[in-house]
Amino acid sequence: MNSLKRIESKTIPRGSILIVESPDRVSRQRFSEAYPTYQRILSAGIEIHFLSIRDVLKPEHSFTNILRVGVEIDRANCESVLKSERVGEAWSKKRETCKRQNGHERPRSSLVEAAKGQHIQVIPERPAIVKKIFEWAAKGLGQYLICDKLLAPILRHGDRFTKASLRGGRIAMSVPFSVPEVSSGNTSPTQRN
Repeated sequence: MNSLKRIESKTIPRGSILIVESPDRVSRQRFSEAYPTYQRILSAGIEIHFLSIRDVLKPEHSFTNILRVGVEIDRANCESVLKSERVGEAWSKKRETCKRQNGHERPRSSLVEAAKGQHIQVIPERPAIVKKIFEWAAKGLGQYLICDKLLAPILRHGDRFTKASLRGGRIAMSVPFSVPEVSSGNTSPTQRN
């Protein structure tokens, strides 16, 4: 923790206040392992203010003060461990499903084509589309105007795509269309951002 080094080197002076979102932001460990870290901060004369539980731990704290924070630390730690286990299980299931379906284990960008056992190939026109989107955004065009420009060639041919279906970026990348040029007319940043 960078702040801890600054506290111990007295760069952060005694009497300062450390504001943290929740107790588990100081340390992700269980309370028994995190307590020494808290004590190092408090013994340097620093108050710790916790926004989420609306509590303050002062250098001259009582047992009940540290107990309240300790309960929150252990609760957050248990939640973090449980979340980590669930995510790990979910990814294991995804990997198994992919193996059974003879697919790739990891998600891939829609800028590439990939088949198991073959090299990943960049789809040539797709990086150009992404580059154009960034250029338009840099010129001040908002998401709706950019969507209009991307969809204009498709809509002229009668296909039915909406701006809402483009938000995830998947349709823009999966529909083969050329990148239209930025027209000089009616593209001011104040319009439909």
